[in-house]
Amino acid sequence: MRSKFSGYFRPSGSRPYQSSMYTDGNVVSEESDYYSSGGKNKDVNLRFIIIRHGERVDNTYGPGWTQRAFNYGGQYYPFDANMPPSLPYRRNWLDYEGDTPLTLHGLRQSWAVGNTLARHNSPILACYSSPACRSIQTADQILAGLGRKGKQYIYIS
Repeated sequence: MRSKFSGYFRPSGSRPYQSSMYTDGNVVSEESDYYSSGGKNKDVNLRFIIIRHGERVDNTYGPGWTQRAFNYGGQYYPFDANMPPSLPYRRNWLDYEGDTPLTLHGLRQSWAVGNTLARHNSPILACYSSPACRSIQTADQILAGLGRKGKQYIYIS
């Protein structure tokens, strides 16, 4: 079965994808020599993969989800099977309202993206994330799916 990511990846040695967005016969190739140094050694193509975070708790359970998930002492209790099994420590549990974590499904989505990248032999040289909890969790799970968790840093910017 073909995944929805298959169109984004090409096994090495296959023909470059060519876009036919111009009707006058000019064709633009995904693999261009634009960034090549022009020397004997052809530069390696640079590819950016930009991924949005997985499914968020607040999008699934609505505003005020923290009031159902935390007791008055600030202890976390998942109230649904899709809730994350644990959360990173915060002094004030109300901070999760503004910086929401991923659901269990969102964590699995992120791992699946990493696993898909691994199956297509897409090398990851650097991993960047915003400081949002959901973004860091997404990056962490993508690296886990790639088999690179603990071996590659997540640069937070």
